Amino acid sequence: MTKENLDSGINRDKIITAVNAVLSPWLKTPSLNMLPAIKTIEIARRTGLSSAKVLGQLSTNPLDLCVDGQNYQTALIPKSIKPTDGLETFYSLVSAKKVIGCSREFNFRDGSKVVDRSRFSAAKLRRVAFLQARDKTRVSFVPKTNALAIEQQKPPVKKKQREKDWEYIMSVDNLPTEKAPLILDTLRYFEVNEFNRRPIPDRPTLLNKLVNLARGFPELFLVYNCFRFQWEERGKKYPAAKIDPRIELTPVFYHGKTIKETAKVLSQLGPAIIALVVPDSEAKDSRLWEFAQTEEERKLLIKKVRQNLDLFWEDITRYNGIDSLVMTWSELCLSFGLPEPQVYTTTAYDKIKQNAELISEIESVCIPEDDSYLISYGINPGVIKRREKLERVLWYYSMYYGEGMALSDMDACVINIEDFRVTDWLQKGANDKLVVVSPTSDIYTYYAWRKEQLRKLQTQ
Repeated sequence: MTKENLDSGINRDKIITAVNAVLSPWLKTPSLNMLPAIKTIEIARRTGLSSAKVLGQLSTNPLDLCVDGQNYQTALIPKSIKPTDGLETFYSLVSAKKVIGCSREFNFRDGSKVVDRSRFSAAKLRRVAFLQARDKTRVSFVPKTNALAIEQQKPPVKKKQREKDWEYIMSVDNLPTEKAPLILDTLRYFEVNEFNRRPIPDRPTLLNKLVNLARGFPELFLVYNCFRFQWEERGKKYPAAKIDPRIELTPVFYHGKTIKETAKVLSQLGPAIIALVVPDSEAKDSRLWEFAQTEEERKLLIKKVRQNLDLFWEDITRYNGIDSLVMTWSELCLSFGLPEPQVYTTTAYDKIKQNAELISEIESVCIPEDDSYLISYGINPGVIKRREKLERVLWYYSMYYGEGMALSDMDACVINIEDFRVTDWLQKGANDKLVVVSPTSDIYTYYAWRKEQLRKLQTQ
């Protein structure tokens, strides 16, 4: 452990102790459910740290607190000033006495300390005011489930960007005036709820699509529901896939509440079409892997999965103005008059083979991830022939690369509820021009939940 990491840990422990001391009356009496905000200077005095160090710790690593079963997290409420602010702003923060005290000049002559007192001046006032503003920044405690908490904890989009968004919206012809604020609210919903506050890919296109919705034009939003597979070990060959038709452990089932909320937000803006896509390529294309079930059995299972999803999907997207449907990836391509998915996969395979950087990523990143996946199913990937494994994994990611190409041709948006392994390759196929929104913070908690559910099923 480096000295910097050690010091950081010690400082954090000091801050935790100081916060617990200040909040002691509230922690002992949970009925006082409104936790007070604490000034940074108060924590600094109790810890012996500077306000800058306290703010640095809390801005990069907020504290978590549980009071009477409610989880809270620290959020900073800054006392912000700008160099261009008028003198009245600075006068409101500090006193003349404070300015003089902080503006003393220490001179050392022949080892002796001489203090030259400074008079009050506006120039010194500005310098000291910035320090005082930092001291007066408040540390508040907000419920983790509160949407306001997310907005306070994370820096909002710069005001200049919001102004540009507004100017663009107001420049659009045939846009109902009352819909203009709703467009910004919808955009803000996606930005605030985006996983880890990641920048939304191709944000201008998303804004344009929201404007089109407000003007009454339908826009397509897709949610992927990948198949679940069981695997049969085949020695030195890649394992054979076996379709599991149960939907209770799929991402859409777990993230149903998020999808329902997103559907409601979009329906208030205009005629959004939300389609649940079953990517049947992975259940048909034997270049990805061989199958333990016959083609006829797989067709019946794909049909069964669709039937199971139909009622569930209709329920979570049942809002006025929302058209919802469940369809396979092949059907979606056909509805747009596009080539079959296997054609896109073949084109993508050829593109990747000619790209040394992508081949390197397949070998250094994708194959180790595939090994970990097989191990989770009790299969030893070490016995599989390296050449066959490389070929299977290459075709697998070619499928997603090709789907990215097709999504670009469809001009569709993706509502992502899974890890970013898939969407990263979709973006590669779409030349990083695909709109992908991930409006949930629970993307990775799903996998822990699924693992626990599988464990329970195995013990029954």
